[in-house]
Amino acid sequence: MAQLLVKTIDNTHVDPDVGCNCYKRGMSVVAMNDAHIWGRKEGLPEFFQIKIPLINTSSVEKYLQPYEVEDGISPTTGEPIMKMMARRLWQIQIDTLPSNILTKLESQGEIIIKATDSYADSYDMLWSDFKSYILNLETNQVETEDLV
Repeated sequence: MAQLLVKTIDNTHVDPDVGCNCYKRGMSVVAMNDAHIWGRKEGLPEFFQIKIPLINTSSVEKYLQPYEVEDGISPTTGEPIMKMMARRLWQIQIDTLPSNILTKLESQGEIIIKATDSYADSYDMLWSDFKSYILNLETNQVETEDLV
């Protein structure tokens, strides 16, 4: 099972160059496998978990990618200079989730997403529905890909 630890509140900074490196509400912080036991500070009110049974963590690692753009070429190395636009490229649009899902996240701190037909236990939402709440900040398009 993949588990995503997701920020529930915006971190901010007065300096915009530092602020873009802060986690914002709906950004995934880390992906762990199902054996991981979260610490007591890795829950409400600052975080919640999204659990996706029978999915490997490698399938959700793209949601941990930073949003960076090329900002010139290094004169010493010839390599591109990358500028951080946001801590993560992908952001879950938490406040637009269905009210029952949002209520469960805010009260229990976790939801279960069913992403494969092999999963037969209880769940809160199907991946096919949930992915439409995950926004690519660069393209401003929602996720369209399946996890399996």
